[in-house]
Amino acid sequence: MFMLLGFVLVSLIWDPLGDRQQVLRSVIVALTYTMNIPFNHGSEALSHLWTLATEEQFYLVWPIVLALAIRFRKVALGLIVSAAAIIVVLIATMVITEPTIWRIYPLPTSWCIAMVIGAAGYFVMPRLTELSRSLGSVRHYFSGGLLLVLLCLSALPEAKGSPLTYLLVGPIAASATVLLIPQLNEWQTVPTKWLAPLRALGQISYAAYLWNYPIHTWLNADPELPARGILTIIFTVTAAMASWFLVERPAARLKARWDSAASPTHPRIDATGSQPTPDPR
Repeated sequence: MFMLLGFVLVSLIWDPLGDRQQVLRSVIVALTYTMNIPFNHGSEALSHLWTLATEEQFYLVWPIVLALAIRFRKVALGLIVSAAAIIVVLIATMVITEPTIWRIYPLPTSWCIAMVIGAAGYFVMPRLTELSRSLGSVRHYFSGGLLLVLLCLSALPEAKGSPLTYLLVGPIAASATVLLIPQLNEWQTVPTKWLAPLRALGQISYAAYLWNYPIHTWLNADPELPARGILTIIFTVTAAMASWFLVERPAARLKARWDSAASPTHPRIDATGSQPTPDPR
């Protein structure tokens, strides 16, 4: 909401993209999480919100799938069927849009496979944690290798028109992220002070994601504006920090108070749909 408020103010007062008349449509599309559905979304400054739309739509459908899978103790089968269905629809959209495959980039099914991989990671996390611990000192090299994979994937040139982007790059990035989680869960503190800036950046990363694209779009609307790249970084970090202190941190504190008053967490359910047997010790 804070970013949308900023979008409305900039568009109505400054109107850098000349699309002031699209403000209402843009806000409605953003609030209804429909930015990933192919129709007129309004302002280009909010087009990056297709990612949030895909995420929220997944959260609408996945609890139903998961509830049925747990009810019939077929969680693993539910994960496999869900992944297979997404891949089939993904391939179908590629066939339909070929040779302009780039058009499927923001569609819901183009990246849902990564979310299913993340959901599967939850169910196998205890096993992944045990595997991580069994690696001993080697796990640090393993973690470094996973980070290197993610860095290399992030440095790849944009390839929205390549089927490999959707069928290979996305799933590999999701899998590497899932495998990294057990390694990072072992950290009680940041292992070296040199990572402190990255930790700080991670705290404001969500807000930075929300603000970066509209700021980039607004500044690039004026090709004569000097140092647009540096200004984009400065304004993005500034806006993200404002979001963190004014919105996210107060919300996190409120959530922490609610969590402390809530009941104990529910037991984890494994991939068979069963709760683990308590340790008699």
